[in-house]
Amino acid sequence: MTAGKMVSLLVLGATMFMVMPVWASKPIFESKIDISELTCKELMRGNNNDREIGLAFYHGFLAGKKNDHTVDLHAAFLLTDRVKDYCISNPTATIMEAFTKSLK
Repeated sequence: MTAGKMVSLLVLGATMFMVMPVWASKPIFESKIDISELTCKELMRGNNNDREIGLAFYHGFLAGKKNDHTVDLHAAFLLTDRVKDYCISNPTATIMEAFTKSLK
């Protein structure tokens, strides 16, 4: 299995776990979620595992958009901390916005 396929499978798996808390609050027929609209509040109200899986998904999503197959773990941890701080201060912001602002 190539690294690209492995990353794709990891992102898919993380997506399923990340959206489960959102699914729980919606009827089953509303199972499509626009990840560009999920808010910091929705991410932060999950338990620690949900938050970490959600953040990992967004890291993978953004890396996929850049076609980047490497992970700088130190940089990822620092970015995650900045995103969490941003989300705490801006609960109505989207998670995508939190990542964008935190990358600057």
